[in-house]
Amino acid sequence: MMGIIFFVLTSIGGTMEYQGQALKLKSSTVFTGYSKIDMRISSRISPGIYFRTDIVGIYYHGKLTYSFNYFMPYVDFYAPIFTYQSRFYLQNAFLRVKKGIAELQVGRQQVGWGTGYAFNPSNVFQHKSVFDPTYELDGVDALRLRIFPASLWELDMLWLPPNDTFGARYGVRLHGNIGGWDISFGKVNTQRILAIPFYPPPPTFVTLIDTVDAFIGDFSGEILGMGVHGEFLKRDTASVALVGMDYTLPDGLTRILIEYLRNEDIIRLTNLSIDTIVRYINFLSGNALSVGENELFVDLSRTIGFHSVELAAILNLDDGSGMIMPRLNLSLSDNASLILSPSVSFGKGEFASFPDGFLMRIRIGW
Repeated sequence: MMGIIFFVLTSIGGTMEYQGQALKLKSSTVFTGYSKIDMRISSRISPGIYFRTDIVGIYYHGKLTYSFNYFMPYVDFYAPIFTYQSRFYLQNAFLRVKKGIAELQVGRQQVGWGTGYAFNPSNVFQHKSVFDPTYELDGVDALRLRIFPASLWELDMLWLPPNDTFGARYGVRLHGNIGGWDISFGKVNTQRILAIPFYPPPPTFVTLIDTVDAFIGDFSGEILGMGVHGEFLKRDTASVALVGMDYTLPDGLTRILIEYLRNEDIIRLTNLSIDTIVRYINFLSGNALSVGENELFVDLSRTIGFHSVELAAILNLDDGSGMIMPRLNLSLSDNASLILSPSVSFGKGEFASFPDGFLMRIRIGW
């Protein structure tokens, strides 16, 4: 009997994925690929208790080690390197218990704060890639308590325990709806690793722990049939703000999304050339939202039957450089999809240093 109950209440599924990406570096063209399997197990143990885990195994092949110099203007000093590592890990693993107006969630989980598409300045606990903003993020280990005092309001409190790198971190946010507009505001305290130059010349880099103690907020709504959204992060030393709009044409098939990011939360040094390199390193490490202070993201998409085509671009408004990223999304069957996406950089500033490339990703659900 218990086995039958477990079978009824437990769902097992997942995806198999292969991705290959070719990059045209400064001296050669290289290829990196991976095979990935994600097994998702979820169980509704009782009406108020839910469990989920995502077990991921990923195996890389091709070129596995990259120097940050490949993605920055040429500099005559040691730059950090990163290596893709094959591994098994838990992307998510949490238990959710709901009782009355309170919901407690413990374990590795998605935070999901913010309304931005390409950028999420208010979600300081997870970092999406502007080059692939819809790809799944790894969860964070947290204790989360959500309280629903009214039908359209919730108080969301998040605590991340200390680990080998950081001390304890926390966030609290009040989210609700007023007149059809979703709004939220709150407070976060977290840490991030920043690279800074170490002299005498030629400079190398050391790391420090930077504490981010900030107020956050976001909103989303509609004006004259056009979606409008925004986010902000305000700390003592700097502010980050995002505003965006999206509009779907009357045919229901064509959509345009535009986001503008104002990022003052960047390192400024007296040596401008080193200042730029430091910005690159922290952006590539996932510890900064951008290299430039003013950036624009545009995504134009069109649905064609079960398929879609996209033309995305990101532009640094300060130096005029950018990257164009067309994408073809093909639905091969109910459970299989294929993505083909070249990328081309232009200009002489931030994005001119990023290599042109081509990405192919196939995913099969089960």
